[in-house]
Amino acid sequence: MLDILFHKLMDRRSQAPPAPPPPVFEPPKPAQQRESPRLPDSALVQLEWLDQDDEFRRIQANVHDRSRRGFSLWLNQKLSVGWPVAIAHRTTVYRGVVRHCREVDGRWQTGFQVVDDERRRDDRYPFRCDAEISWQAGTETRRTDCEIFDANGGGVQIELHEELPAGVAACLYYDGWRRFGSTVWSKAKDGVYRAGIHFTGEAISDESVDYKG
Repeated sequence: MLDILFHKLMDRRSQAPPAPPPPVFEPPKPAQQRESPRLPDSALVQLEWLDQDDEFRRIQANVHDRSRRGFSLWLNQKLSVGWPVAIAHRTTVYRGVVRHCREVDGRWQTGFQVVDDERRRDDRYPFRCDAEISWQAGTETRRTDCEIFDANGGGVQIELHEELPAGVAACLYYDGWRRFGSTVWSKAKDGVYRAGIHFTGEAISDESVDYKG
């Protein structure tokens, strides 16, 4: 589903007329919380996505900071964690997914992870856990049992008894937590399906107000 949404989005952005720029505001400057290096950037970017009704949306946003793998932007509205977007930054259009979104003084400071094909850098460790996974298959939402059999900080490998296509956005439910991700590969092995899930958002506890079924 993630790949399909990106394809539709990139095709749609080439057809849609440019939107008039909104007034530029001076964003607040919260305390820096990240330890990884971030580059200050005062650019105004164009953000585009397909909403849940498949309607094309386009807004402009102020950059708070950026890195090689993502952007932090100030938005006038909240976007769902895990949702795919296109970010037009200067002369380049990036594919990205929403990683976090928090309200600061009436604006939404939103972090986006740039989607690329780089190889996994972290070692995986054995980790057995029963779980459930859901994804969009056409107009139908699929949800089924699965088993996590190894994991690292950026993702997991799972086994399940039905095909989970590569390149779709998915949501993994396990041990009282929910986490968004996307399938980076999927194949049949030993009579079951195996898939690699790359996380695109933080884990959300079922006790959190942000947790929804």
